[in-house]
Amino acid sequence: MKMLRLLSLLSLALLTPWSALAQTAQVTGIVTDTSQSRVPRAHITAVNVETGVSRSTETNEDGTFLVPLLQPGQYLLTVEADGFRSVTQDGITLEVDQVVRLDFVLEVGAVTESVQITAGAPLLQSSNASLGQVIETKQFTDMPLNDRGGLGLLALSDGVVTSRQWNPNSFSTANIFSANGSRPGQNEMLLDGAPNTLPGVWPGRGILGTPVQVDAVQEVKVQTSTFAAEYGRTSGGLINMVTRSGSNAWHGSVFHYLRNSALDANDFFNNMNDVPLDTFRRNQFGWTFSGPLTIPRLYSGRNRTFFFVNYQGTRASVQANRITTVPTEAARNGDFSGLTNLAGQPVTIYDPLTTMTVDGTPIRQPFPDNVIPPDRIDPVGRALVSFYPLPNLPGSVNNLIQSGANRQNHDLFGFRVDHSLSNRQQLFVRYNITRDDTRQPQWLDTAAQGFTGLNTDVHSVGADYTRIVTPSTVLNLRYGFTDRTHDNIDPALGFDLTTLGLPSYVNQQAQIQVFPSISAGGYVGLGNNQGVNAFSYRTHSVQGSVTQQKGAHTLKYGLDFRLQYVNQRRGIDPSGSYTFTESFTQGPNANLGGATAGDTIASMLLGTPASGAFGAAVNAISSNEYLALYFQDDWKLTARLTLNLGLRYDLELPRHEEHNRLDWFDFDAISPLNDQVSSIGTLRGGLRFAGVDGNPRRQFDTDWNNFAPRLGFAYQLTRSTVVRGGLGAFFGAGSIGAGGFNIASQAFVPSTTFVGSLDGLRPIATLQNPFPDGFSSPLGSEEGLLSTVGQSIERLYERNAPLPYNLQWSFSVQRQVSNVVVQVAYSGNRGVHLGDGAGFEINQLSPEALALGSQLQELVPNPFFGIITNPGPLRNEQVTRGQLLRPYPQFTDLTIFNPAAASSIYHGVSLKAERRFADGFGLLVSYTFSKNISDGPATVGPAYGHQNFYDRRADRSVVEEDVPHRFVASLSYELPFGRGKTIGDTWGPVADTIFGGWQINAIVLRQSGFPLFIRNSPNTSHSLGGIQRPNSMGFSAAKEGSVQSRLDSYLLADAFAAPEPFTFGDVGRTLSDVRGPRFSNLDFSVFKSFRIREALNVQFRCEVFNATNSPMFGLPNQSFGSAGFGAITSQANNPRQIQFALRIVF
Repeated sequence: MKMLRLLSLLSLALLTPWSALAQTAQVTGIVTDTSQSRVPRAHITAVNVETGVSRSTETNEDGTFLVPLLQPGQYLLTVEADGFRSVTQDGITLEVDQVVRLDFVLEVGAVTESVQITAGAPLLQSSNASLGQVIETKQFTDMPLNDRGGLGLLALSDGVVTSRQWNPNSFSTANIFSANGSRPGQNEMLLDGAPNTLPGVWPGRGILGTPVQVDAVQEVKVQTSTFAAEYGRTSGGLINMVTRSGSNAWHGSVFHYLRNSALDANDFFNNMNDVPLDTFRRNQFGWTFSGPLTIPRLYSGRNRTFFFVNYQGTRASVQANRITTVPTEAARNGDFSGLTNLAGQPVTIYDPLTTMTVDGTPIRQPFPDNVIPPDRIDPVGRALVSFYPLPNLPGSVNNLIQSGANRQNHDLFGFRVDHSLSNRQQLFVRYNITRDDTRQPQWLDTAAQGFTGLNTDVHSVGADYTRIVTPSTVLNLRYGFTDRTHDNIDPALGFDLTTLGLPSYVNQQAQIQVFPSISAGGYVGLGNNQGVNAFSYRTHSVQGSVTQQKGAHTLKYGLDFRLQYVNQRRGIDPSGSYTFTESFTQGPNANLGGATAGDTIASMLLGTPASGAFGAAVNAISSNEYLALYFQDDWKLTARLTLNLGLRYDLELPRHEEHNRLDWFDFDAISPLNDQVSSIGTLRGGLRFAGVDGNPRRQFDTDWNNFAPRLGFAYQLTRSTVVRGGLGAFFGAGSIGAGGFNIASQAFVPSTTFVGSLDGLRPIATLQNPFPDGFSSPLGSEEGLLSTVGQSIERLYERNAPLPYNLQWSFSVQRQVSNVVVQVAYSGNRGVHLGDGAGFEINQLSPEALALGSQLQELVPNPFFGIITNPGPLRNEQVTRGQLLRPYPQFTDLTIFNPAAASSIYHGVSLKAERRFADGFGLLVSYTFSKNISDGPATVGPAYGHQNFYDRRADRSVVEEDVPHRFVASLSYELPFGRGKTIGDTWGPVADTIFGGWQINAIVLRQSGFPLFIRNSPNTSHSLGGIQRPNSMGFSAAKEGSVQSRLDSYLLADAFAAPEPFTFGDVGRTLSDVRGPRFSNLDFSVFKSFRIREALNVQFRCEVFNATNSPMFGLPNQSFGSAGFGAITSQANNPRQIQFALRIVF
């Protein structure tokens, strides 16, 4: 019934002339005479200076006018009324999503008499409360941009913090930034007003749809807080990019950018270790061409039809060097007598078969002479070790240096056509295509290599139609379509697993036969855990609104509809994955690890993985729909005060899958096992399946209550001072939409867990027979609540998953001093129902159970023996006491994936000064002071995980992207020498050629380091879920001295202590008093332009990135108890790089 109502509403909406104004600007104002009386029915004409396209309207009875839906650019505005002199104002620059207020006073006289006003558009934002930053064409084309990414200048905006994973040129990470405290990945990106965000690999984290060549960008507006109701499906920032259109004049450019490692500096650690600089070559080349669309003798597009077409190609290669750790030749044969850790200390290997309990403590004996006897070496383990290359450097650690080639071929093509159907109708269409082919180094050059490349294709279409119905009513229709596909295929496809010594049944079970995924801590990994990784993302969108001017009210009401698809085929451990740790070879206390005991390769040679799994191939086609309705009233209450009143309704329909291969966990369901097992209380919990037994097809309950009010004001205190403020609710996409890894039910994609030990101390299985109990069968929904019992569910979904939302509020003061605008702003952000990237291990032992200590590891009779037959520990006659004390003892691990349960609070104050580029100089400077706190990470995965599911309060800390201090400045300056300049206006051609035409540009960034996340290694809590943090000794871990003097020991290790077994540590989820190294960077460029003739300019560029070659060191090793704890071994930024370019512009 609800769906019927939705479809009816949508059908009605699509029959109504809707529009959205995201990519355009508008001019509004009041026309009066010299006595301040309003002038009705005055004729207003706005003319785009470059295209000649005009837009006309009239003032209403109140003397108010509105000229909406103007493409960003330069405009001339004329006001005419009977009995008055006409007034013309030029130099009006309109930006994307800008509301410019221009009031006119008419003098009595003939219409043929005119008054010329040369002042440009006001710089102050006096119409709304939105905070943000406009990045103009000149900034994109002139600022130093490495790899020339269209989103590379987002970091210039105050309030924006880019995460460690952010890469503006990457599809998957371009959206990973925070805007005034929002979650990375929860930002909305628009391209010409249409969504340019696709459903991400991880649910709830959108990815970039189509990249745009820098030279094709008109401007970008970054909105970070309290924007209008027409914008939604984001609880973060809004990136509004507008592409360039043609004009009445022919314009074009040809360019070539060259980067060569011969001019680059080497990485700090490469220099330290005498590793040569990677050999790098990159050529970026392309062209743009635009003008009136003309067919000789048939059609002239002047003042009517315009085109803009562009192409950019990238050909890059890097001969990369890497230093890694591989087993020595002696270690391959079981001889670890020469094994040392990073500090040079000897490492002892203990025999897991000697484990015995002494006074409640498990004790082991070392192998004699630290050598594993030949008869103890597992043949599969020996075969795996043989796939490691031999070391070519001395020692046990960092003993292999390799060189390999990364190659990338990247092509961008786009065109846009704008057509003026009449003075009242306009249309534009846009098409973009991206092709990317990336190849990775063949580090191993064997079947164990894994993936070697990635192919990506993106097609994007946009269309927009605008019609002026009456002088006070404008409508628009917009359609957007984006399709992105990528595929990654392991070249070892078809690998025979029996050649490793694995049993034949493993080969027969593998749905995708590749080399198994091998993880050995401290050593390079082998193989990959997917085999095939192919995705297709597709989005259709329709948006619109009606804009009406009614007296002092500018009304907008609109619709935003989207249909999203994700088609995926990938493996999940399709040929098995095995993880080796030190746990089976550490000692003498088998529960305690350390830097001088145990080795992962020793565990591999013994054939004793700590964990592993054998999965299958995923084939899933998921989709979901989104609908939003909104209303906005911008009310000019007085000549100085404007109120922004809005309401948006967001409806995100949960995903469904073409073949109903979805499930969710019913926490309260009475398990059918109760009929056979009664000795451990009432068993609850189990999987429900979509589309069967009367269950809905959609995986989550629909949240129908997402009303998002918006309120803002702008008050012009004086002609040069504006006070603004606002608050509002903003709903994000959440984790319920199409997309994401492993959304298909585990019952359809079975995963069999490798059980290496029942008590975590003594191995019970080896690689020669890794799955003696067989494999889980893909029974689908047949077993109902009994599906996957006895096993883990790594990505569990709960039916109730409300959309995340943020409550945002802001207050700002703008002051114009000459042609500089200074702003002081405060912004707040409260996040609710945010996705918790670490997930919840709901089957973790309770604190009361942990109080039993070592009794939890005792083997007791298994009440499920003979009842649960799925592979796993619950199939055996005995099971640990701890397993039976879990909340859902019929399962092992149960992890809720990205639950909508985290919250956050952000406060930030920013100071910004901006001088728009004019008279050869432009400047933008900002400083932001902020604090961002949350009880759950945005990053998906256990890296920033929880240690105690029952004490969420203990996880409340600053977020991993918290940056208290951030300063960024950019400038562009044309030196005042040469013809047309202050100095040298009369110079001859020789002097002008030498000394004229110089320009410098720079970007400076300084910011605090990121918080640290300290975890205990190994995890001795034995809580059967979550991580473990150490205890604090009561003083700060901060050390004195420069970062370079602390590379080996950035932290005071004595500030922490390992917690007792079966307990949790008291250190916070992140540290705020000790942070990673600060970041400081200068990018700089110098241009020399040669004017060949009036319309032809040749420009030579030199761009220097990280000009001071200042290393931003990576985060230290944060694993307390590991050999390298506190050591910094990487550089997080690029060393100095130099790029040359030649541009021809006409």
